[in-house]
Amino acid sequence: GAVIYMELPTITLAQRLQLWRRAYAAVFTSVREGLNTYPLEAVFARRNVEPGVVVLSEFASCSRVLNGAIRVNPWHTLELAEALGRCLTMSEAERDARRQRDMEFVINN
Repeated sequence: GAVIYMELPTITLAQRLQLWRRAYAAVFTSVREGLNTYPLEAVFARRNVEPGVVVLSEFASCSRVLNGAIRVNPWHTLELAEALGRCLTMSEAERDARRQRDMEFVINN
């Protein structure tokens, strides 16, 4: 069937994009979900600013297509902590390379 997109009344897409644009790291640690477009929004929002990093649960549907994201098992807290540390110490060149990989998918799909 068709995908029906619904805005939640608490925050608009424009407001979310502003938040994603300001976030140095966007962390999505779902343990089970359907299609969550927030990681895609986070990548898109930072297209024209300093690159950020997406930390994404390996159980998230977007983890299959966002190849620039750092994938983690959210049940493994040490792995998650290490990923957050890696985000904070990652060079801008690596962050930009990761963003470019993800932007290619976001823009073309």
